Amino acid sequence: MTIRTSVAGNLPAPLTSFVGRRHELAEIGRLLAVRRLLTLTGVGGVGKTRLAIQAAAAARPANPDGVWLVDLAPVRDPAAVVTTVAGLLQLPDLDAGPALGSLVDRLSGRRALILLDNCEHLTAACAELAKTLLSACPQLRLLVTSRQMLGLTGEQVFAVPSLSVPDEALQLLRERATAVRPDFRLTEAACAPATRLCAALDGLPLAIELAASRLRTLTVEQAADRLDDPFTLLTGGCTTASPRQRSLRGMVDWSYELCTPAEQRLWRRLSVFRGGFDLDAAEEVCSGHGIADHEVLDLVDRLISKSVVLVHDHDGMPRYRLLRTFLEYGRCRLRSSGEERHVLRRHHDFHLGLAERLASRCHLPGRREAPGRLRADADPDPDGATRRTAPATDGNPLSRRETEVAALVAQGMTNRQIASTLGVSPRTADRHIENILVKLVVGRRAQIAAWWSEHGTPTAPMPAP
Repeated sequence: MTIRTSVAGNLPAPLTSFVGRRHELAEIGRLLAVRRLLTLTGVGGVGKTRLAIQAAAAARPANPDGVWLVDLAPVRDPAAVVTTVAGLLQLPDLDAGPALGSLVDRLSGRRALILLDNCEHLTAACAELAKTLLSACPQLRLLVTSRQMLGLTGEQVFAVPSLSVPDEALQLLRERATAVRPDFRLTEAACAPATRLCAALDGLPLAIELAASRLRTLTVEQAADRLDDPFTLLTGGCTTASPRQRSLRGMVDWSYELCTPAEQRLWRRLSVFRGGFDLDAAEEVCSGHGIADHEVLDLVDRLISKSVVLVHDHDGMPRYRLLRTFLEYGRCRLRSSGEERHVLRRHHDFHLGLAERLASRCHLPGRREAPGRLRADADPDPDGATRRTAPATDGNPLSRRETEVAALVAQGMTNRQIASTLGVSPRTADRHIENILVKLVVGRRAQIAAWWSEHGTPTAPMPAP
């Protein structure tokens, strides 16, 4: 028996190395063998396109009649989806109706794979095309990349994760940095700040590659320290890439634009939950002024489907969070919307009420878990993976850095003075104050000062003014 081979198709030759993803490639290969419609979903910048191209190339032997890449990023008109696919398959220049018929005729009976890339802004048109082609062409397979699923019966969804930190992320940083600075070396001393850098970027390949381009000018430590303003730091991507792939802001702007006004409003408000949230917290804090209580569940679900909100299991219950990049972006949008003070007040009132209810039931089973939940909502890094300073000890709910900030508040310093004293950005100082207010379940700076006067310890000395 002779196995047919063919180079039919248009997959591009890679220009850079492919890093990691062995498990993901194996799983996608397995799914393509048993499913005819596979959609790779995930946040912007997580590497869906590169992973899909790699998987499609590996699937060539199983698709002897061709493997085709259709980049839909530049397509704005849903009616142009069919003609775009037909053009890449070198069919005659036809209107959408005849072109669809020609596509079916061309692909019927052929063992081929079509990769529809960047479908998130054309989901309805892509879903309709996929349904028609798969119904009429039994040996055809479709691999789709999108920030949300198509919603078709029979669709298999594979959520693309971030790169593992530190292993895959550091390898990518090293290889991309070496490409722009041949003498770059990731020394043992640089590994800790490099890990912090990659973790602060959520292991997102696009963000790591943008950071690597900055290592022409900065050390790894300097780059990590400048992540208080990631949208200013992470620019200067490939000049031939689409605008949303050239900068971190462009990538997140695109996700924001794909959301409805109500989804955007909830995204902004959810940014006050630095350590994640559960549904009752979101309903209590984020409803009102354009979002009814009963709408929060549906909006959270829609943001999950659009890869803006992530969900994970916590003690058998779902818990939600935004990646740091999306959280910082939402906070900037919240600040410019004029709603920040109001939402922060609701956030504070919710946790104060929660603490009071828990305190009133402190004799009941489960009381030890209550403080953990309050800290989880406030802590932007609940697992401690990227924390710069040691965690709190001896019953102190604050980290060492936050304890230092509390000491400076007790001295009467403003946020800007605190930032100058500690050598951090004003935004970082603001963030520490917000976390302290939530963790101490107080609402005023005077209460932070009072806490310091009572709990300040020699292990967290008051910094000199």
